[in-house]
Amino acid sequence: MLHINLETCSSTQSYLKELIQQDSTKKDQDIIVTCANQTNGKGRGENSWHSLNGAITMSCLLSSGESVTTIPLKVGLFISDFFKEKFNKDIFLKWPNDLMTKDHKKVGGIICHLIDNKIVVGIGINLIEDPSFTKQSFKWDTLKIGPNLIKQDQLSLNLYEFLLKNQSKTFGPQEWNERCIHLNKQVEIKDEFSSTKGVFKGVSEKGEAIIQEESKTTNLISGSLFIG
Repeated sequence: MLHINLETCSSTQSYLKELIQQDSTKKDQDIIVTCANQTNGKGRGENSWHSLNGAITMSCLLSSGESVTTIPLKVGLFISDFFKEKFNKDIFLKWPNDLMTKDHKKVGGIICHLIDNKIVVGIGINLIEDPSFTKQSFKWDTLKIGPNLIKQDQLSLNLYEFLLKNQSKTFGPQEWNERCIHLNKQVEIKDEFSSTKGVFKGVSEKGEAIIQEESKTTNLISGSLFIG
């Protein structure tokens, strides 16, 4: 395994993608890039992710597996399992790639890019309190893990090892639905072309959002989800 630990970088996701583009043989390795201070973290689309001090900011390589569309959902499940086992912390899931508290506040997110048969997975998770943090426009929170219990780079490495150990597992929609923060709630899913409103009934085996609109059922593979 190659672990690149940086003090400061603009984006671990951009760093790892550029590393692979410069040397295509790198994608055949297990690689993780971690960073203590990320200045321009990437979110979905053109969004940015501003992490707190002491947050996990990492990108790593995973195999694409049986279905690329389920990767963010699988990774969300594995992250939830990891923090439950290690710190007894509950992480809930918001389709397709957000990590949430039980009171609907975002603590982290996942971003995935396909490169040949590998997925570059970016993960940001807020761990400890930072009262000076005001950059996010949405409701945010942290896992409130004591700073004496964590060492950023080591915890990120432990998480990557957990992901590698579990990456071959088949995606289970029922398991994901059980941790979904908005199951059976009214939602709206938007993309640049359309908007779909209805009740979120869970995800399919392909990772699609299943939306019930009166007597009509719609499956959506991408978009931004808004609750209520």
